[in-house]
Amino acid sequence: MDDPQPNKLMTSATADGRIRNLQFYSDCLIIQVGVQLFKVPRQKFEGGSRVFRDMFSLPQPSHLAVDGPLRSAEGTSEDHPLVLEGIDETEFCAFLRVLLVPLYGRTAKEKEKLTVDECIAALKLSTQWRFFGLREDVIHLLTVRDFPSSEPVRAITVAQRYDIRDFLFPALLALARREESLQLSEVESLGMVIGVKMGQVQETFVGCRQEWDIYRVHSSLTVVKRADFDFARSIRGCSGRSYIFPAT
Repeated sequence: MDDPQPNKLMTSATADGRIRNLQFYSDCLIIQVGVQLFKVPRQKFEGGSRVFRDMFSLPQPSHLAVDGPLRSAEGTSEDHPLVLEGIDETEFCAFLRVLLVPLYGRTAKEKEKLTVDECIAALKLSTQWRFFGLREDVIHLLTVRDFPSSEPVRAITVAQRYDIRDFLFPALLALARREESLQLSEVESLGMVIGVKMGQVQETFVGCRQEWDIYRVHSSLTVVKRADFDFARSIRGCSGRSYIFPAT
C-alpha cells in the first residue's frame, strides 16, 4: 500500500545560503475542475497521494508559445492550470473540505458537520487518487455518525463500491432488523443476488410470530423483538461469498 511519505526534515538551499524548510514551504497548485479554478497547497496533494506525486515527478514539456517564451508548467498559473477531467465540481469541493480542514483551523466538531453526501464524495475521490490517510479519515467520519445502520442500503452499495468491509455487516444487520420489506428500488440498488438473499434473511424472523414457535425466539419468557433478533447466523448462512456477507 502506498502511504504518504513520513515526516522528516527536508530542506533545500537558496542561492544566498538560506535554507528552505520544505515541510512548511509549499508551492500553490492551480487546479481546474469544470469551469472552476482552485488554488491549493501543492504539498497536500503531493504528500498525500502517490497518484499526484508520480504526476508531479514527470518531466514537464517545454512548449514555445507563439511569441517565443516558454509555456508555464501545468498548475502554475491560471492560464495553465492542472485540469482534472471527468471530476464533478461539487464532489471536488467536498473533497477539499476534508483535505484542507486543518489549514482553515476548523475543529473536529466542525469537520463532523460535513453531510453524508460530502463524505461519500470525499471517499470517492480519496479512493480514486489513493489518498489512503484521507480515505481512513472519511470512513471514520461515516462510522461515528452510524452511517451503516442509519442508511443500510446506501451503506452496502458504498461498501461494495469502495471496498469497505467494516460497513457491510452492520448495514446488513440493520437491514434485516428493519420492519419494512425491501422495496424494488432498493433491490435494484443492491443487485438481485444481495436483494434476494436479504429478503430470505428478513423472513427468518417470521416463525416467532406463531404462538407454538415462541420458545425458539425468547429468553426468560420475554419474546425477542425484531430489533433485537440475532440475524447473524442467517446472514452468514445465506452467504455464498464472504466479502458480501462477512463473518463477525
